[in-house]
Parts: sequence; C-alpha cells; structure tokens
Amino acid sequence: MNSSTVAELAAAQIIGTLRSEDRRTWHFAPDTRLGTPGLELTRGECIQLVLELEDRWNVHLPDDHTDRLESSTIGEITTLFATLLSDRSSSEPPPLPTREDILLLVATARGVEPAEVSEEIDSFTRMWLLHSMEQRHHVPMDTIPSSRLAEMNSVDRAVEMFKEVLQQNGSHESFDREPTP
Repeated sequence: MNSSTVAELAAAQIIGTLRSEDRRTWHFAPDTRLGTPGLELTRGECIQLVLELEDRWNVHLPDDHTDRLESSTIGEITTLFATLLSDRSSSEPPPLPTREDILLLVATARGVEPAEVSEEIDSFTRMWLLHSMEQRHHVPMDTIPSSRLAEMNSVDRAVEMFKEVLQQNGSHESFDREPTP
C-alpha cells in the first residue's frame, strides 16, 4: 500500500471514529484542531480517540505526542498515524507499557484526566487493563493466576506485571499456573 493510500485510510478511519460521537456536529478539515478552538475535545476524549485508533491498527503513538493532542489538528493526527502504519513492521511488537501508558488506560477506564488517577487499582480497572493489554499486544492474559492478579493493586504493580508477561514473548505459560488441588 503506498503512503497516500495509507494516509487516506487513516483519515477515513479517524473521521469515522470522530463521527461516531453523536453529541456534536463535527466540522472536518485537515486544519481543524482536536481541542479548543476546533472540535473542543477534552484531553480525556483525545486520549480515548488515540487509544481506539492504536487498538484498531495495532500501533503505538509515541509518548511525546500525548501532551499535544488537544492542540493537534486532524491533518497532523492523520499524518502521524499514516506514518506509524507505513513504518510498522509486523514482526515488531508494540513497546512495553510505561507508567504513563497505564495511567492513561486507568484514566480512560475511570473517565478522568490522568493527573486525577489514584495509585490504587480496583477489580474493574484491573480487568480493563488486562483487556487493553491483550488488545494492544495480542497476548492472552488469562494465564495469570488469580492470586497474582490480586497483587496488581497499584499502577506500579500493573506496570511490573505487564512487563513481566510481555517480556516472555507472549508465551501462554507466562506464569506458573496455580496448582490444582
């Protein structure tokens, strides 16, 4: 697929994702900002949009772009994702999750800004994180014993555990299974 086709695909999917929001009448132009002035997406809505696009295409937006999402234009986001899609190597897995990645996912699950995220992770958030990591890395997380899952009670513990699982190259035997009685 040539770069202009990838860019057109990226633009169509980004605009399709934006149009799925029923509560606004959207104006789409390459120079329209995601935040204010423009589409007036909040930081949380921008993050949700990027997470949906990352999951859809199995790419990862570099962390340095996350801080500028609201000031980014549709054209800039389209170009960025088109570049990520063009450069993507099917054999190269997404990077291991960072603390910032987990904070963004927790913030999305709770519907708050990342700065508002507490360190504690409840069972709902833990399941959201497991699902998100499975989607992003295509590695089943159901091999983690429930006793180990209970240890994932903070952002830092989640980062450690996901790195441990993913560094095992997606092995289905990421952890020793709990002994059966």
